[in-house]
Amino acid sequence: MASAGEVSGCRSTSGPHQRAKRLMFRKDPLLLVILWWTALVAGILVWLPLVRGATQGNTYRWALAAGIGGRGIGGAAGAAIIWVVRDLRARKPRESAPWVWTRGARVRLALLIVIVPIEAVLFRSGGIQSIQNVIGVGFVGWQWVLVNRLLAGARRSSGEGEI
Repeated sequence: MASAGEVSGCRSTSGPHQRAKRLMFRKDPLLLVILWWTALVAGILVWLPLVRGATQGNTYRWALAAGIGGRGIGGAAGAAIIWVVRDLRARKPRESAPWVWTRGARVRLALLIVIVPIEAVLFRSGGIQSIQNVIGVGFVGWQWVLVNRLLAGARRSSGEGEI
C-alpha cells in the first residue's frame, strides 16, 4: 500500500536521503578527539619546525626521528618543491577551491602575518630554554590554530549544506 506522500506526489522530508544527510553532519565525539589529536601532533611535528626553521634559519636543528631532520627549512622546502614540480608535470586539470573572504578570515590572515616577525624576534633573542623561546612557541601554537580556523572557515562557508 502506498503512503500518503507517494499518493499525493509529495516527497517526504524524512526519507532515507535526509536521514543519511543528518547522520553525516552529526558530530561524533570520538572523531572530534581524533581530529584534535591529529591537529596537535601535526602542529608539533610539522608546523613548529617549519616556523622555527624559517625564523631562525640554519641555527635551528630539527629531527622527526633518527636520520630524518635537518637545519632550517632546507628539507621541508626541498620536499615541497619536489611535490609541486611532480604535480605540475602531471598536468591534471584542477578546480580551484572557492575562497570566501569574510571579515573573520581577513582578521585571521592578518594575525598570521603579524605573528611571523614577532616569532623571529623572540626566537633569535634568547636561548632554547629562555622565556622568549617559550613565548615564541606559544605564538607558533596559536598560529597553527589560526591556520586551521582560517582553512576550516573557508571550507565551511563555501560548501555549507552540501554533502
